[in-house]
Amino acid sequence: MAAAPPDLVWLPEASRRLLQASRLMGSGEPGRALQQLLQVAEASPGLRPLCTRKARQALIAQLERDGVERLRTQGPLPETPEALLAWVLAHPAHQLELSAASPSTLRLGLLHLLVWDSRVVAVLDGEAPGEDPHPALLWLDGQLIADGHGRYHPLNGREEPQARLERGIRLALGRDWLLSWHRWPWLPGLAIELEAPLEPTEHPRHWQEARRRCHENLLQERRRLCWSSVQEQSRDDELVSVVIPVWGAGTELGHCLKHLGQMQGSQKLEILLVDNGNGDAGTCAVLDEAPRLDRRVRVLRQPSNFGFALGCNLGFASSRGSRVLFLNSDARMAAGALPPLLSVLEDPRCRGAQPALLTPAGQVQCLGVVFGQASPLGLALHAGAAAAPLLQRRRTPAATAACLLLRAREFAAVQGFDVGYLNGQEDTDLCHRLRQRFGGDFSVEPDSLVIHPEGSSPGRYRFIEANRSRLIARWPHPEQDSLASAAAADALELVGYLDNDRPGRPAWLRSPRPVVRPCRSRSADAATP
Repeated sequence: MAAAPPDLVWLPEASRRLLQASRLMGSGEPGRALQQLLQVAEASPGLRPLCTRKARQALIAQLERDGVERLRTQGPLPETPEALLAWVLAHPAHQLELSAASPSTLRLGLLHLLVWDSRVVAVLDGEAPGEDPHPALLWLDGQLIADGHGRYHPLNGREEPQARLERGIRLALGRDWLLSWHRWPWLPGLAIELEAPLEPTEHPRHWQEARRRCHENLLQERRRLCWSSVQEQSRDDELVSVVIPVWGAGTELGHCLKHLGQMQGSQKLEILLVDNGNGDAGTCAVLDEAPRLDRRVRVLRQPSNFGFALGCNLGFASSRGSRVLFLNSDARMAAGALPPLLSVLEDPRCRGAQPALLTPAGQVQCLGVVFGQASPLGLALHAGAAAAPLLQRRRTPAATAACLLLRAREFAAVQGFDVGYLNGQEDTDLCHRLRQRFGGDFSVEPDSLVIHPEGSSPGRYRFIEANRSRLIARWPHPEQDSLASAAAADALELVGYLDNDRPGRPAWLRSPRPVVRPCRSRSADAATP
Protein backbone atom coordinates (compact mmCIF):
# COMPACT_ATOMS: atom_id res chain seq x y z
CA MET A 1 0.00 0.00 0.00
CA ALA A 2 1.32 3.42 -0.90
CA ALA A 3 2.10 5.87 1.91
CA ALA A 4 -0.97 7.73 3.10
CA PRO A 5 -1.19 11.49 2.57
CA PRO A 6 -0.24 13.49 5.70
CA ASP A 7 -3.83 14.43 6.46
CA LEU A 8 -4.82 10.75 6.62
CA VAL A 9 -2.01 9.28 8.72
CA TRP A 10 -3.89 9.57 12.00
CA LEU A 11 -6.92 7.58 10.65
CA PRO A 12 -7.35 3.78 10.99
CA GLU A 13 -6.23 1.85 7.92
CA ALA A 14 -9.78 0.90 6.88
CA SER A 15 -10.91 4.52 7.03
CA ARG A 16 -7.88 5.62 5.02
CA ARG A 17 -8.69 3.10 2.31
CA LEU A 18 -12.31 4.26 2.16
CA LEU A 19 -11.28 7.87 1.76
CA GLN A 20 -8.72 6.93 -0.86
CA ALA A 21 -11.41 4.97 -2.71
CA SER A 22 -13.60 8.09 -2.74
CA ARG A 23 -10.72 10.19 -4.08
CA LEU A 24 -9.96 7.64 -6.78
CA MET A 25 -13.62 7.69 -7.79
CA GLY A 26 -13.49 11.47 -8.02
CA SER A 27 -10.35 11.36 -10.18
CA GLY A 28 -11.91 8.92 -12.66
CA GLU A 29 -10.19 5.72 -11.51
CA PRO A 30 -13.09 3.43 -10.47
CA GLY A 31 -11.04 0.26 -11.02
CA ARG A 32 -8.45 1.24 -8.43
CA ALA A 33 -11.22 2.42 -6.10
CA LEU A 34 -12.84 -1.00 -6.35
CA GLN A 35 -9.59 -2.71 -5.33
CA GLN A 36 -9.42 -0.52 -2.23
CA LEU A 37 -13.00 -1.44 -1.34
CA LEU A 38 -12.21 -5.14 -1.81
CA GLN A 39 -9.46 -4.94 0.78
CA VAL A 40 -11.64 -3.00 3.25
CA ALA A 41 -14.56 -5.44 2.93
CA GLU A 42 -12.26 -8.42 3.44
CA ALA A 43 -10.53 -6.98 6.50
CA SER A 44 -13.50 -5.25 8.17
CA PRO A 45 -16.82 -7.16 7.97
CA GLY A 46 -18.59 -4.33 9.82
CA LEU A 47 -17.88 -1.98 6.94
CA ARG A 48 -19.27 -4.26 4.24
CA PRO A 49 -22.66 -2.47 3.98
CA LEU A 50 -20.84 0.80 3.30
CA CYS A 51 -18.52 -0.94 0.84
CA THR A 52 -21.56 -2.37 -0.93
CA ARG A 53 -22.95 1.07 -1.69
CA LYS A 54 -19.61 2.53 -2.74
CA ALA A 55 -18.72 -0.52 -4.83
CA ARG A 56 -21.98 -0.23 -6.73
CA GLN A 57 -21.08 3.36 -7.59
CA ALA A 58 -17.57 2.29 -8.65
CA LEU A 59 -18.86 -0.54 -10.84
CA ILE A 60 -21.40 1.70 -12.58
CA ALA A 61 -18.70 4.31 -13.23
CA GLN A 62 -16.28 1.69 -14.57
CA LEU A 63 -18.95 0.18 -16.81
CA GLU A 64 -19.79 3.59 -18.24
CA ARG A 65 -16.13 4.43 -18.80
CA ASP A 66 -14.62 1.12 -19.94
CA GLY A 67 -17.56 -1.17 -20.66
CA VAL A 68 -17.95 -2.57 -24.16
CA GLU A 69 -21.32 -3.30 -25.72
CA ARG A 70 -20.60 -6.98 -26.44
CA LEU A 71 -17.91 -9.32 -25.18
CA ARG A 72 -17.39 -12.94 -26.24
CA THR A 73 -15.42 -15.51 -24.27
CA GLN A 74 -12.38 -16.89 -26.07
CA GLY A 75 -9.49 -19.17 -25.15
CA PRO A 76 -8.82 -20.81 -21.78
CA LEU A 77 -10.65 -19.37 -18.80
CA PRO A 78 -9.39 -18.88 -15.23
CA GLU A 79 -9.55 -21.98 -13.06
CA THR A 80 -9.50 -20.48 -9.54
CA PRO A 81 -12.23 -18.34 -7.92
CA GLU A 82 -9.82 -15.46 -7.34
CA ALA A 83 -8.61 -15.46 -10.94
CA LEU A 84 -12.16 -15.71 -12.27
CA LEU A 85 -13.29 -12.73 -10.20
CA ALA A 86 -10.24 -10.74 -11.35
CA TRP A 87 -11.07 -11.55 -15.01
CA VAL A 88 -14.67 -10.44 -14.60
CA LEU A 89 -13.69 -7.17 -12.90
CA ALA A 90 -11.24 -6.47 -15.72
CA HIS A 91 -13.82 -7.05 -18.49
CA PRO A 92 -16.90 -4.84 -18.04
CA ALA A 93 -19.51 -5.33 -20.73
CA HIS A 94 -23.23 -4.86 -21.27
CA GLN A 95 -23.58 -8.26 -22.96
CA LEU A 96 -21.46 -11.38 -22.49
CA GLU A 97 -21.62 -14.11 -25.11
CA LEU A 98 -20.61 -17.58 -23.95
CA SER A 99 -19.01 -19.59 -26.73
CA ALA A 100 -19.50 -22.92 -24.93
CA ALA A 101 -21.63 -24.53 -22.25
CA SER A 102 -18.85 -25.95 -20.10
CA PRO A 103 -19.00 -25.55 -16.29
CA SER A 104 -16.11 -23.06 -16.31
CA THR A 105 -17.84 -20.93 -18.95
CA LEU A 106 -21.12 -20.98 -17.05
CA ARG A 107 -19.35 -19.94 -13.84
CA LEU A 108 -17.92 -17.00 -15.73
CA GLY A 109 -21.30 -16.02 -17.15
CA LEU A 110 -23.09 -16.20 -13.82
CA LEU A 111 -20.47 -14.13 -12.03
CA HIS A 112 -20.36 -11.57 -14.85
CA LEU A 113 -24.12 -11.11 -14.57
CA LEU A 114 -23.83 -10.62 -10.80
CA VAL A 115 -21.05 -8.05 -10.97
CA TRP A 116 -22.01 -6.07 -14.06
CA ASP A 117 -25.74 -6.85 -14.35
CA SER A 118 -24.95 -7.88 -17.91
CA ARG A 119 -27.05 -9.77 -20.39
CA VAL A 120 -25.66 -13.31 -20.63
CA VAL A 121 -26.20 -15.10 -23.92
CA ALA A 122 -25.16 -18.64 -24.81
CA VAL A 123 -24.10 -18.84 -28.46
CA LEU A 124 -23.35 -22.43 -29.40
CA ASP A 125 -21.47 -22.58 -32.70
CA GLY A 126 -22.42 -25.34 -35.08
CA GLU A 127 -25.81 -26.08 -33.54
CA ALA A 128 -28.38 -26.85 -36.16
CA PRO A 129 -31.63 -24.85 -36.23
CA GLY A 130 -34.23 -26.48 -34.02
CA GLU A 131 -31.69 -28.77 -32.38
CA ASP A 132 -31.89 -29.03 -28.60
CA PRO A 133 -29.26 -26.98 -26.76
CA HIS A 134 -26.35 -28.59 -25.01
CA PRO A 135 -27.56 -30.33 -21.81
CA ALA A 136 -25.17 -28.23 -19.74
CA LEU A 137 -27.35 -25.22 -20.50
CA LEU A 138 -29.75 -26.43 -17.84
CA TRP A 139 -27.49 -24.66 -15.35
CA LEU A 140 -28.43 -21.35 -16.92
CA ASP A 141 -32.10 -22.16 -16.25
CA GLY A 142 -33.68 -19.29 -18.05
CA GLN A 143 -30.84 -17.26 -19.56
CA LEU A 144 -30.92 -16.52 -23.26
CA ILE A 145 -29.75 -19.01 -25.84
CA ALA A 146 -29.23 -18.43 -29.56
CA ASP A 147 -30.73 -20.70 -32.20
CA GLY A 148 -29.14 -21.58 -35.51
CA HIS A 149 -30.36 -18.32 -37.04
CA GLY A 150 -28.74 -16.12 -34.40
CA ARG A 151 -32.01 -15.23 -32.69
CA TYR A 152 -32.15 -15.14 -28.90
CA HIS A 153 -34.77 -17.09 -26.98
CA PRO A 154 -35.23 -17.41 -23.21
CA LEU A 155 -35.28 -21.00 -22.03
CA ASN A 156 -37.62 -19.89 -19.23
CA GLY A 157 -38.49 -16.23 -19.54
CA ARG A 158 -40.89 -16.10 -16.59
CA GLU A 159 -38.19 -15.59 -13.97
CA GLU A 160 -36.29 -12.51 -12.90
CA PRO A 161 -32.48 -12.88 -13.24
CA GLN A 162 -31.91 -12.92 -9.50
CA ALA A 163 -34.23 -15.90 -9.01
CA ARG A 164 -32.55 -17.84 -11.81
CA LEU A 165 -29.11 -17.17 -10.36
CA GLU A 166 -30.13 -18.49 -6.95
CA ARG A 167 -30.24 -22.00 -8.38
CA GLY A 168 -27.75 -21.56 -11.20
CA ILE A 169 -24.92 -20.46 -8.94
CA ARG A 170 -25.49 -23.18 -6.38
CA LEU A 171 -25.74 -25.96 -8.93
CA ALA A 172 -23.14 -24.83 -11.45
CA LEU A 173 -20.54 -23.59 -9.00
CA GLY A 174 -21.08 -25.84 -6.02
CA ARG A 175 -20.48 -25.21 -2.34
CA ASP A 176 -16.68 -24.88 -2.54
CA TRP A 177 -16.83 -22.04 -5.05
CA LEU A 178 -19.45 -20.20 -3.03
CA LEU A 179 -17.40 -20.48 0.14
CA SER A 180 -14.31 -19.23 -1.69
CA TRP A 181 -16.27 -16.14 -2.77
CA HIS A 182 -17.67 -15.56 0.70
CA ARG A 183 -14.98 -13.00 1.45
CA TRP A 184 -16.65 -10.79 -1.18
CA PRO A 185 -20.35 -11.16 -0.24
CA TRP A 186 -20.85 -7.43 -0.68
CA LEU A 187 -20.53 -7.70 -4.47
CA PRO A 188 -23.85 -6.56 -6.00
CA GLY A 189 -26.20 -9.51 -6.22
CA LEU A 190 -23.88 -12.03 -4.60
CA ALA A 191 -24.77 -10.86 -1.10
CA ILE A 192 -28.40 -11.77 -1.77
CA GLU A 193 -27.37 -15.20 -3.02
CA LEU A 194 -25.51 -16.07 0.16
CA GLU A 195 -28.38 -15.19 2.48
CA ALA A 196 -30.11 -18.49 1.71
CA PRO A 197 -28.65 -21.77 3.02
CA LEU A 198 -25.85 -23.28 0.98
CA GLU A 199 -26.59 -26.61 -0.58
CA PRO A 200 -24.04 -29.42 -0.86
CA THR A 201 -22.50 -30.16 -4.22
CA GLU A 202 -23.87 -33.71 -4.16
CA HIS A 203 -27.65 -33.46 -4.20
CA PRO A 204 -29.98 -36.32 -3.25
CA ARG A 205 -31.09 -38.47 -6.11
CA HIS A 206 -34.60 -36.98 -6.25
CA TRP A 207 -33.10 -33.47 -6.54
CA GLN A 208 -30.96 -34.58 -9.47
CA GLU A 209 -34.01 -36.19 -11.10
CA ALA A 210 -36.02 -33.01 -10.52
CA ARG A 211 -33.30 -30.96 -12.20
CA ARG A 212 -33.31 -33.24 -15.24
CA ARG A 213 -37.11 -33.26 -15.50
CA CYS A 214 -37.25 -29.49 -15.15
CA HIS A 215 -34.81 -29.02 -18.02
CA GLU A 216 -36.67 -31.52 -20.21
CA ASN A 217 -39.97 -29.71 -19.59
CA LEU A 218 -38.43 -26.35 -20.48
CA LEU A 219 -37.14 -27.77 -23.75
CA GLN A 220 -40.46 -29.46 -24.53
CA GLU A 221 -42.34 -26.22 -23.95
CA ARG A 222 -39.87 -24.31 -26.11
CA ARG A 223 -40.40 -26.87 -28.89
CA ARG A 224 -44.21 -27.14 -28.64
CA LEU A 225 -45.41 -23.68 -27.59
CA CYS A 226 -44.97 -20.20 -29.03
CA TRP A 227 -46.36 -17.88 -26.40
CA SER A 228 -46.42 -14.86 -28.70
CA SER A 229 -48.76 -16.77 -31.04
CA VAL A 230 -50.91 -17.98 -28.13
CA GLN A 231 -51.25 -14.40 -26.86
CA GLU A 232 -52.49 -13.21 -30.26
CA GLN A 233 -55.08 -15.89 -30.97
CA SER A 234 -58.75 -14.84 -30.92
CA ARG A 235 -61.09 -16.19 -28.22
CA ASP A 236 -64.81 -16.68 -27.76
CA ASP A 237 -66.16 -14.31 -25.09
CA GLU A 238 -69.09 -16.64 -24.37
CA LEU A 239 -66.99 -19.78 -23.95
CA VAL A 240 -65.30 -21.16 -20.82
CA SER A 241 -62.47 -23.62 -21.43
CA VAL A 242 -61.99 -26.34 -18.81
CA VAL A 243 -58.43 -27.72 -18.91
CA ILE A 244 -57.75 -31.00 -17.09
CA PRO A 245 -54.29 -32.59 -17.20
CA VAL A 246 -54.64 -36.35 -16.75
CA TRP A 247 -52.14 -38.77 -15.30
CA GLY A 248 -53.24 -42.06 -13.74
CA ALA A 249 -56.61 -40.70 -12.62
CA GLY A 250 -58.74 -43.69 -13.63
CA THR A 251 -61.98 -43.85 -11.64
CA GLU A 252 -61.53 -40.37 -10.17
CA LEU A 253 -61.45 -38.88 -13.67
CA GLY A 254 -64.74 -40.61 -14.40
CA HIS A 255 -66.31 -38.97 -11.34
CA CYS A 256 -64.89 -35.58 -12.36
CA LEU A 257 -66.37 -35.82 -15.88
CA LYS A 258 -69.71 -37.04 -14.53
CA HIS A 259 -70.05 -33.90 -12.41
CA LEU A 260 -69.03 -31.70 -15.36
CA GLY A 261 -71.67 -33.47 -17.44
CA GLN A 262 -74.32 -32.20 -15.05
CA MET A 263 -73.34 -28.60 -15.88
CA GLN A 264 -75.52 -28.29 -18.98
CA GLY A 265 -76.91 -24.78 -18.41
CA SER A 266 -76.69 -21.69 -20.59
CA GLN A 267 -72.90 -21.39 -20.11
CA LYS A 268 -70.94 -22.62 -23.11
CA LEU A 269 -68.16 -25.05 -22.12
CA GLU A 270 -65.36 -26.88 -23.82
CA ILE A 271 -63.52 -29.57 -21.86
CA LEU A 272 -59.93 -30.35 -22.82
CA LEU A 273 -58.41 -33.51 -21.37
CA VAL A 274 -54.63 -33.46 -21.67
CA ASP A 275 -53.56 -37.11 -21.81
CA ASN A 276 -50.06 -37.07 -20.31
CA GLY A 277 -49.04 -40.37 -21.92
CA ASN A 278 -51.30 -42.56 -19.77
CA GLY A 279 -50.75 -46.28 -20.13
CA ASP A 280 -52.99 -47.84 -17.48
CA ALA A 281 -56.14 -49.50 -18.80
CA GLY A 282 -58.56 -47.72 -16.45
CA THR A 283 -57.50 -44.20 -17.35
CA CYS A 284 -57.24 -44.99 -21.07
CA ALA A 285 -60.76 -46.40 -21.05
CA VAL A 286 -62.18 -43.23 -19.48
CA LEU A 287 -60.28 -41.04 -21.97
CA ASP A 288 -61.52 -43.06 -24.94
CA GLU A 289 -65.13 -42.99 -23.77
CA ALA A 290 -65.30 -39.33 -22.66
CA PRO A 291 -65.79 -37.67 -26.13
CA ARG A 292 -68.62 -40.10 -26.92
CA LEU A 293 -70.43 -39.35 -23.66
CA ASP A 294 -70.01 -35.57 -23.87
CA ARG A 295 -69.56 -33.78 -27.19
CA ARG A 296 -67.89 -30.85 -25.40
CA VAL A 297 -64.87 -33.04 -24.58
CA ARG A 298 -61.65 -33.09 -26.59
CA VAL A 299 -58.69 -35.34 -25.71
CA LEU A 300 -55.20 -33.95 -26.40
CA ARG A 301 -52.74 -36.85 -26.61
CA GLN A 302 -49.16 -36.29 -25.42
CA PRO A 303 -46.25 -38.72 -25.92
CA SER A 304 -45.23 -38.78 -22.24
CA ASN A 305 -46.04 -37.41 -18.80
CA PHE A 306 -45.31 -33.67 -18.99
CA GLY A 307 -46.70 -33.01 -15.51
CA PHE A 308 -49.35 -30.58 -14.33
CA ALA A 309 -47.77 -27.27 -15.39
CA LEU A 310 -46.79 -28.13 -18.96
CA GLY A 311 -49.94 -30.21 -19.39
CA CYS A 312 -52.05 -27.18 -18.44
CA ASN A 313 -50.08 -24.90 -20.76
CA LEU A 314 -50.50 -27.27 -23.70
CA GLY A 315 -54.21 -27.59 -22.99
CA PHE A 316 -54.54 -23.82 -22.76
CA ALA A 317 -52.80 -23.36 -26.11
CA SER A 318 -55.55 -25.46 -27.71
CA SER A 319 -58.40 -23.72 -25.90
CA ARG A 320 -60.73 -21.11 -27.40
CA GLY A 321 -62.52 -19.55 -24.43
CA SER A 322 -61.92 -16.07 -22.99
CA ARG A 323 -61.92 -17.63 -19.52
CA VAL A 324 -60.12 -20.79 -18.54
CA LEU A 325 -60.86 -23.13 -15.64
CA PHE A 326 -57.93 -25.30 -14.56
CA LEU A 327 -59.25 -28.39 -12.83
CA ASN A 328 -57.61 -31.39 -11.20
CA SER A 329 -58.69 -34.71 -12.64
CA ASP A 330 -60.01 -35.88 -9.24
CA ALA A 331 -62.04 -32.73 -8.42
CA ARG A 332 -65.84 -32.99 -8.35
CA MET A 333 -67.65 -29.73 -9.05
CA ALA A 334 -71.17 -29.21 -7.73
CA ALA A 335 -73.77 -28.46 -10.41
CA GLY A 336 -73.96 -24.76 -9.52
CA ALA A 337 -70.26 -24.22 -8.84
CA LEU A 338 -69.31 -22.32 -12.00
CA PRO A 339 -71.67 -19.28 -12.09
CA PRO A 340 -70.42 -17.76 -8.78
CA LEU A 341 -66.84 -17.98 -10.06
CA LEU A 342 -67.75 -16.31 -13.34
CA SER A 343 -69.63 -13.57 -11.50
CA VAL A 344 -66.75 -12.57 -9.24
CA LEU A 345 -64.30 -12.58 -12.15
CA GLU A 346 -66.21 -9.62 -13.60
CA ASP A 347 -64.49 -7.48 -10.94
CA PRO A 348 -61.40 -6.02 -12.67
CA ARG A 349 -59.47 -6.19 -9.38
CA CYS A 350 -59.97 -9.96 -9.17
CA ARG A 351 -57.13 -11.92 -10.77
CA GLY A 352 -58.80 -15.29 -10.37
CA ALA A 353 -61.46 -17.20 -8.45
CA GLN A 354 -61.46 -20.52 -6.66
CA PRO A 355 -64.30 -22.42 -4.99
CA ALA A 356 -64.42 -23.65 -1.42
CA LEU A 357 -62.46 -26.88 -1.64
CA LEU A 358 -63.65 -29.59 0.76
CA THR A 359 -62.43 -33.09 1.51
CA PRO A 360 -64.74 -36.07 0.90
CA ALA A 361 -65.36 -36.04 4.68
CA GLY A 362 -66.68 -32.47 4.50
CA GLN A 363 -63.74 -30.71 6.13
CA VAL A 364 -62.01 -27.68 4.66
CA GLN A 365 -59.19 -28.50 2.29
CA CYS A 366 -58.45 -24.96 1.08
CA LEU A 367 -60.21 -21.60 1.36
CA GLY A 368 -57.49 -19.72 -0.47
CA VAL A 369 -53.72 -19.55 -0.03
CA VAL A 370 -52.19 -17.20 2.55
CA PHE A 371 -48.72 -16.55 3.98
CA GLY A 372 -47.48 -16.48 7.58
CA GLN A 373 -44.33 -15.47 9.40
CA ALA A 374 -42.89 -18.99 9.70
CA SER A 375 -42.13 -19.62 6.03
CA PRO A 376 -42.36 -18.03 2.55
CA LEU A 377 -44.40 -21.06 1.46
CA GLY A 378 -48.13 -20.66 0.98
CA LEU A 379 -50.61 -22.17 3.42
CA ALA A 380 -54.01 -23.64 2.56
CA LEU A 381 -56.29 -21.47 4.69
CA HIS A 382 -58.21 -23.35 7.44
CA ALA A 383 -57.15 -26.77 6.12
CA GLY A 384 -58.68 -29.54 8.26
CA ALA A 385 -61.22 -27.29 10.02
CA ALA A 386 -64.98 -27.77 10.08
CA ALA A 387 -66.39 -26.11 6.97
CA ALA A 388 -69.75 -24.71 8.12
CA PRO A 389 -68.64 -21.63 10.16
CA LEU A 390 -65.89 -20.64 7.68
CA LEU A 391 -67.72 -20.58 4.34
CA GLN A 392 -67.71 -16.89 3.47
CA ARG A 393 -66.51 -14.83 0.53
CA ARG A 394 -62.93 -13.71 1.04
CA ARG A 395 -59.96 -12.25 -0.82
CA THR A 396 -56.53 -13.90 -0.56
CA PRO A 397 -53.09 -13.23 -2.12
CA ALA A 398 -53.05 -16.62 -3.87
CA ALA A 399 -55.31 -19.54 -4.76
CA THR A 400 -55.01 -23.22 -5.56
CA ALA A 401 -55.03 -24.54 -9.12
CA ALA A 402 -56.97 -27.62 -8.07
CA CYS A 403 -59.90 -25.55 -9.36
CA LEU A 404 -59.02 -22.05 -10.53
CA LEU A 405 -60.83 -19.75 -12.96
CA LEU A 406 -58.68 -17.14 -14.76
CA ARG A 407 -58.91 -14.73 -17.66
CA ALA A 408 -57.25 -16.32 -20.66
CA ARG A 409 -55.68 -13.03 -21.72
CA GLU A 410 -53.90 -12.57 -18.38
CA PHE A 411 -52.77 -16.21 -18.20
CA ALA A 412 -51.21 -15.89 -21.65
CA ALA A 413 -49.59 -12.55 -20.77
CA VAL A 414 -47.50 -14.15 -17.99
CA GLN A 415 -46.81 -17.23 -20.17
CA GLY A 416 -48.81 -19.62 -18.06
CA PHE A 417 -47.51 -21.96 -15.41
CA ASP A 418 -43.75 -22.25 -14.97
CA VAL A 419 -42.98 -25.76 -16.18
CA GLY A 420 -39.88 -25.87 -13.98
CA TYR A 421 -42.19 -26.86 -11.13
CA LEU A 422 -42.96 -30.57 -10.99
CA ASN A 423 -46.52 -31.02 -9.67
CA GLY A 424 -46.29 -28.58 -6.80
CA GLN A 425 -46.05 -24.81 -6.08
CA GLU A 426 -46.69 -23.82 -9.70
CA ASP A 427 -50.07 -22.35 -8.75
CA THR A 428 -48.62 -20.16 -5.98
CA ASP A 429 -45.88 -18.97 -8.35
CA LEU A 430 -48.49 -18.14 -11.02
CA CYS A 431 -50.54 -16.11 -8.51
CA HIS A 432 -47.45 -14.13 -7.52
CA ARG A 433 -46.68 -13.33 -11.16
CA LEU A 434 -50.28 -12.36 -11.97
CA ARG A 435 -50.41 -9.96 -9.02
CA GLN A 436 -46.98 -8.57 -9.87
CA ARG A 437 -48.12 -7.88 -13.44
CA PHE A 438 -51.76 -6.79 -12.92
CA GLY A 439 -52.25 -6.12 -9.19
CA GLY A 440 -55.42 -7.16 -7.37
CA ASP A 441 -55.99 -10.42 -5.53
CA PHE A 442 -57.92 -13.71 -5.68
CA SER A 443 -61.45 -14.50 -4.59
CA VAL A 444 -62.75 -17.55 -2.73
CA GLU A 445 -66.45 -18.15 -3.40
CA PRO A 446 -68.41 -20.00 -0.67
CA ASP A 447 -71.38 -20.62 -2.99
CA SER A 448 -69.10 -22.64 -5.25
CA LEU A 449 -68.30 -26.03 -3.72
CA VAL A 450 -65.86 -28.66 -4.97
CA ILE A 451 -65.00 -31.99 -3.38
CA HIS A 452 -61.35 -32.85 -3.86
CA PRO A 453 -59.63 -36.07 -2.68
CA GLU A 454 -56.17 -34.50 -2.89
CA GLY A 455 -53.16 -36.37 -4.22
CA SER A 456 -54.84 -39.06 -6.32
CA SER A 457 -52.29 -38.95 -9.17
CA PRO A 458 -49.24 -41.23 -8.77
CA GLY A 459 -45.98 -39.47 -7.76
CA ARG A 460 -47.80 -36.31 -6.63
CA TYR A 461 -45.30 -35.49 -3.83
CA ARG A 462 -42.10 -36.87 -5.29
CA PHE A 463 -40.39 -33.52 -5.90
CA ILE A 464 -41.81 -31.51 -3.02
CA GLU A 465 -38.42 -30.22 -1.79
CA ALA A 466 -37.20 -29.18 -5.25
CA ASN A 467 -40.49 -27.35 -5.86
CA ARG A 468 -40.32 -25.54 -2.54
CA SER A 469 -36.73 -24.52 -3.17
CA ARG A 470 -37.67 -23.06 -6.55
CA LEU A 471 -40.55 -21.06 -5.08
CA ILE A 472 -38.53 -19.70 -2.14
CA ALA A 473 -35.70 -18.69 -4.49
CA ARG A 474 -38.06 -16.60 -6.59
CA TRP A 475 -40.40 -15.27 -3.92
CA PRO A 476 -38.49 -15.09 -0.62
CA HIS A 477 -40.64 -12.30 0.90
CA PRO A 478 -44.38 -12.73 0.22
CA GLU A 479 -47.15 -10.96 2.13
CA GLN A 480 -46.56 -12.59 5.49
CA ASP A 481 -49.42 -10.91 7.36
CA SER A 482 -52.22 -12.41 5.26
CA LEU A 483 -52.59 -15.47 7.54
CA ALA A 484 -53.15 -13.40 10.68
CA SER A 485 -55.55 -11.07 8.83
CA ALA A 486 -57.59 -13.97 7.46
CA ALA A 487 -57.77 -15.59 10.89
CA ALA A 488 -58.91 -12.33 12.50
CA ALA A 489 -61.66 -11.96 9.90
CA ASP A 490 -63.00 -15.33 11.07
CA ALA A 491 -62.84 -14.36 14.78
CA LEU A 492 -59.71 -16.47 15.26
CA GLU A 493 -56.27 -15.59 16.54
CA LEU A 494 -52.97 -17.15 15.54
CA VAL A 495 -51.41 -18.98 18.50
CA GLY A 496 -48.29 -20.35 16.83
CA TYR A 497 -47.08 -23.03 14.45
CA LEU A 498 -46.87 -26.81 14.69
CA ASP A 499 -43.84 -28.32 12.96
CA ASN A 500 -45.41 -31.49 11.60
CA ASP A 501 -43.38 -31.63 8.39
CA ARG A 502 -41.45 -34.72 7.33
CA PRO A 503 -38.58 -35.55 9.73
CA GLY A 504 -35.16 -34.77 8.28
CA ARG A 505 -36.38 -32.13 5.84
CA PRO A 506 -34.11 -29.03 5.84
CA ALA A 507 -35.42 -26.29 8.11
CA TRP A 508 -35.63 -23.71 5.32
CA LEU A 509 -37.88 -26.06 3.28
CA ARG A 510 -40.29 -26.92 6.08
CA SER A 511 -43.88 -25.69 6.09
CA PRO A 512 -45.12 -25.44 9.69
CA ARG A 513 -48.86 -25.76 10.25
CA PRO A 514 -50.55 -22.72 11.87
CA VAL A 515 -52.48 -23.19 15.12
CA VAL A 516 -55.47 -20.90 15.75
CA ARG A 517 -58.12 -20.50 18.45
CA PRO A 518 -61.23 -18.35 18.92
CA CYS A 519 -60.45 -14.76 19.79
CA ARG A 520 -60.71 -14.26 23.56
CA SER A 521 -62.63 -11.00 23.26
CA ARG A 522 -65.22 -12.61 21.00
CA SER A 523 -65.49 -15.61 23.33
CA ALA A 524 -66.02 -13.33 26.33
CA ASP A 525 -68.71 -11.36 24.48
CA ALA A 526 -70.49 -14.57 23.55
CA ALA A 527 -70.47 -15.70 27.18
CA THR A 528 -71.92 -12.40 28.48
CA PRO A 529 -75.70 -12.71 29.20
